[in-house]
Amino acid sequence: MAPRGRRIGHRSKPAAGSRDGGARLLYDNRRQARKVRWVSVGMAVFSGAFVWWGAVLIAGADSGPAGDAYAGAFAVVFGLLGAAAMAVYRRHYVVRLSLEMDAVRVTTLGWLSATEDVHDFQALVSVNRYGDSSFDGVRAPWVTLRVAGRRIPYILDAQAERFDERTVHGLPRRGRRR
Repeated sequence: MAPRGRRIGHRSKPAAGSRDGGARLLYDNRRQARKVRWVSVGMAVFSGAFVWWGAVLIAGADSGPAGDAYAGAFAVVFGLLGAAAMAVYRRHYVVRLSLEMDAVRVTTLGWLSATEDVHDFQALVSVNRYGDSSFDGVRAPWVTLRVAGRRIPYILDAQAERFDERTVHGLPRRGRRR
């Protein structure tokens, strides 16, 4: 049974007032999420600038060289792809993960505000850890939580303020036992 009458896998805005009720908090990553929000705002500005620049090049291609139209089209496509990629990343970047009696509540950044998904334990497929090796002195490990019916797994930053990684790794096994 889904908590608060929500269907399993249903997307909704977080309930006002009660954060997680009696749920057990497994993951909380507000500090890093704030950084991702700022990066996504910067990416939106950058993407908008590319689209605008590309539109100016395309509009001026009548009087200028033919290559300007191609460069403009490339800039528009590049700008739109950048904005789309950041939107997808925000939809899968986990801010909070809480364990309820019969489900897992996943809160992601969403577009303008946080979005919650509630998944039954049987829907949890796998949990994998990546990025433990260092690249140019930067170590940024992350964990993916794959859920049945979703093409792209959730992304959990392993450097979160609160992360019960052992319990999170055991969630798919919990679904197979039921």
